[in-house]
Amino acid sequence: MPRRKILRGLKIILLTILVGSSVVFFAYHLAYAEKVIPGVGVADIRLGNKNRPEVESLLEKKFGQRSLQPLRLTTDGQTFIYSLADLGVVYNLNGTTAAAFKVGRCGNLVRDLQTEVRSWFEGVELEPVLKIDNPKLDGALLEIAGELDDPPAEAGFGIMNEDLEIREAESGRVVNQEKLKATILAALTNFSTAIVEIPFEDITPKITAADLETVKPQVEKILARPIKLTYGSLSWAPTPEEILTFLKFQKEDTAVKIETEENALSNYIQKIAAQVNREPKGDIFKTEGGRVSEFRLATDGLKLDEEKTAQLLSAAILNSQETVALPVEISKPLRSANEYGIKELLGVGVSNFADSIQGRINNIQTASAKLRGILIAPDDTFSFNKSLGEVSAQTGYDVAYIIKEGRTVLGTGGGVCQVSTTVFRAAFNSGLEILARTAHAYRVHYYEPPLGFDATVFDPSPDLVFKNDTANYILIWSSVDVPSTTLTFEFYGTADGRTTKMIGPSVSNETPPPAPVYQEDPTLPKGTTQQIDFAAWGADATLKREVYRHGELLHNDTFTSHYKPWQAVYLVGTRQ
Repeated sequence: MPRRKILRGLKIILLTILVGSSVVFFAYHLAYAEKVIPGVGVADIRLGNKNRPEVESLLEKKFGQRSLQPLRLTTDGQTFIYSLADLGVVYNLNGTTAAAFKVGRCGNLVRDLQTEVRSWFEGVELEPVLKIDNPKLDGALLEIAGELDDPPAEAGFGIMNEDLEIREAESGRVVNQEKLKATILAALTNFSTAIVEIPFEDITPKITAADLETVKPQVEKILARPIKLTYGSLSWAPTPEEILTFLKFQKEDTAVKIETEENALSNYIQKIAAQVNREPKGDIFKTEGGRVSEFRLATDGLKLDEEKTAQLLSAAILNSQETVALPVEISKPLRSANEYGIKELLGVGVSNFADSIQGRINNIQTASAKLRGILIAPDDTFSFNKSLGEVSAQTGYDVAYIIKEGRTVLGTGGGVCQVSTTVFRAAFNSGLEILARTAHAYRVHYYEPPLGFDATVFDPSPDLVFKNDTANYILIWSSVDVPSTTLTFEFYGTADGRTTKMIGPSVSNETPPPAPVYQEDPTLPKGTTQQIDFAAWGADATLKREVYRHGELLHNDTFTSHYKPWQAVYLVGTRQ
């Protein structure tokens, strides 16, 4: 056969193969233009040769079944059960569908052909696409860690019978949250299991008892020399136990270094600051006929520099220094009556504390005294909580009855709300701009009548806040008349022509009180019954105020109060 005929035959064969391959290629892509190519699967679901609605239907059924199945996280007999919603994980139907249709369609002809061949002969398994709310998932893992973590206990010092002893270190283990997160996501993407074993990692203490032995003589030296912090006639001396909490130990290579613990120092210093700090109080004026006639010397304001105190105390501890003079900043109030403009009475607030126990009376006296003499500059804002400061036994308050969680119980500072209520009334009657006021949850007989003319406070919130929107200083002056059980707050300044009109209160939605409550009291003799709270109907009260200045409406306020019904409360003595 001539060579030319052979070549011609080969060309025909090659052309036939090429044409056939092209026909097959185009027929294949035409057939699967709107379908997933053969061999593609997700979570054991075969999606090949399926169009989009079919794929979505299959995945929706599979994902829906898995989404309803909770995930169980287990360890040592403990099990935490979470729904996928609790973990912030959702199967992404659209994303998974798009991923299935993208197989063999990346846009690179060679790679697409390779993928199509592999999918045809071997299959391509895809993982479902997850939509993950990482903050929510991390929060769930943090919750689990909070339950299960057993952090290591570093070796430490303690005092036993006045001797310094070393407490042995203990190893710990904590949840490996990163690994747990990966395991959870793997379980959800491959549908392998609904049970996940919680992984842990062992944590070795950084400081051992042997390490502390090397610095024990230094610590003994620190504790042997007491430290005193002083300001004027006041002094504070941290105990050896407290000083130990101020120390921390860092290991550098093989050496142990003694340092101070910032948070422990800060907490201790804040307690001192609460006793030192006070606002400057201006000259206190005596009045005759509503005008200032004479005054006594003002009280300087004091403020402890807490950051500098921490530095000084740290240096004293590490260098065995015995005394630390506290750095206190002194602020001087204005002293001239003319500069203050304290000329006349602007408004008065009055309340009665009859039937109060002695602890409550003491608290009313203590709180009102802390506010007596404060000067408020023009345009300055008065915060009751900030001006009053800490309410605790350390600042002079007794235990008295307060309303807490639906019961009348003993608590530190009972009676402070009598003071805030009276201050509110003085600010109301003075026509000042009131920025924040909150009614009590229940009616309190001390504050009526009228209904709705009270103000409750609790640090840091709710607060009683008002603004000195006059052109001159305002002096706050208080007095407590124990025989007549009357608390009075007077605001002095320079009158600018304001007049205050109270409208109401209007009362609605009255509901009867519950049955009386009888509480046993071991401080009263057996057979004694004492009423400490009185039944009060629930009600809604609306109190309005209009403040005019030279005929112009300056403030138009509405104060609303919602009171729950309240029962009478009796103390029944149990003391033999």
